[in-house]
Amino acid sequence: MRTLTDGPANPAQSAGDGAYEDDFMGMSKKDLSRKKANIKARIEDLEKKAKMDPLKKNRALHDELDDLRKKLAEAD
Repeated sequence: MRTLTDGPANPAQSAGDGAYEDDFMGMSKKDLSRKKANIKARIEDLEKKAKMDPLKKNRALHDELDDLRKKLAEAD
């Protein structure tokens, strides 16, 4: 299981070159909608935690939130 402290599973993901598209290729509509719902729920949870950290002392939290927002935008 990956945690916030782990690096990206795919080094290309950290480059920001659209590597997230691979995550959604070849998935059925049902799987896509389920994955989007899971991402939205995770974003909602992280936003609550991020509001409690306005000075961004927990940088990994804010980075994960940004990455999930990018994933969600690319999935749509």
